[in-house]
Amino acid sequence: MYDKFFLSNEQINTINKWLTLNKVLIIYGESGIGKSLLAKEILKDKIITEVDSLNIKSNINLEDHLINIITKNNISLMFNNKDKKERGIIIDNIHIFYKYDKKN
Repeated sequence: MYDKFFLSNEQINTINKWLTLNKVLIIYGESGIGKSLLAKEILKDKIITEVDSLNIKSNINLEDHLINIITKNNISLMFNNKDKKERGIIIDNIHIFYKYDKKN
């Protein structure tokens, strides 16, 4: 499943264990190593909402922003006849969020 990634057995076991939980998974590392690609692979069976923190400025509340995105997606999903899937949220470039959104 994760053949295109350079992951240790421990990392793969952690991911597989996480898939059985309803918790937050934080993937971190240097820029350009495939964190977002790995997150998308992990969440491939879920409806993914992506938030790129590069778009978040100090005047946007992250919680309101996420609720707005999820609500819009839910409206479009109401008309989708596919089975309901679990959701996953990918927040990319979170260091930008911490830099610009001091109140959160």
